[in-house]
Amino acid sequence: MTNKTNFAAFIKEKRSALSLTQEQLADRLGVLPTTVSKWERGITYPDITIISAICKALNVSEHELMTASDQAFLTHFDGKFSLRTQGVLVRDGCVLLHSDTRYADDGYATPGGQVRFGETAAQALARRFKQETGFNITVGELAWTEENFYTWQGKAIQQVALMFHLHMREPLPQEEFPGAEDAPHLRFHWVPLENLDSMIVYPENLRELLRGDMKHVVRISTATRA
Repeated sequence: MTNKTNFAAFIKEKRSALSLTQEQLADRLGVLPTTVSKWERGITYPDITIISAICKALNVSEHELMTASDQAFLTHFDGKFSLRTQGVLVRDGCVLLHSDTRYADDGYATPGGQVRFGETAAQALARRFKQETGFNITVGELAWTEENFYTWQGKAIQQVALMFHLHMREPLPQEEFPGAEDAPHLRFHWVPLENLDSMIVYPENLRELLRGDMKHVVRISTATRA
């Protein structure tokens, strides 16, 4: 396992990203809040018998936890590179997008997430869709690729995103619905295609992409988030 300082920072980062308090994480793991506090202060390591439970609670792999690193990112000097997979699902003239309740006026995005080492982009997308919505999805053909350059938490990020067409395997709610237990901060919306041009949407130019006018996008973003 990595040193306690790196491990402590990793645990705290992943817990905070899920908007969990130390008490909430402790409750999920069946330990005391002071135990979680000791992990995050680098005083102790978790018992090996609850490593799997911690991984499930924080949505990380055992390798990520044991090495205290996010395999979705490759650090290069003062920046990071990531491979992301996303999906576009259209039904009755509407596209499925989500908003993040943690960030006001942050816009809407297609569902997806980072690809873990050893996964295909399609496997990662099916996993993330299930985690975020609670529903199973069929991943179809590759729709387009996107390159993003932006700043996140003081780090320069270069990201390659692979967007796939999605097909429903089971009925989804007709109206707006909340994220699943693993993504309680998300809200999912069926957005009419004609409304996209007047909204903050990621990827940008989503309407043009859905029409098939574009197959590859390079987006430069200066957005920052602490």
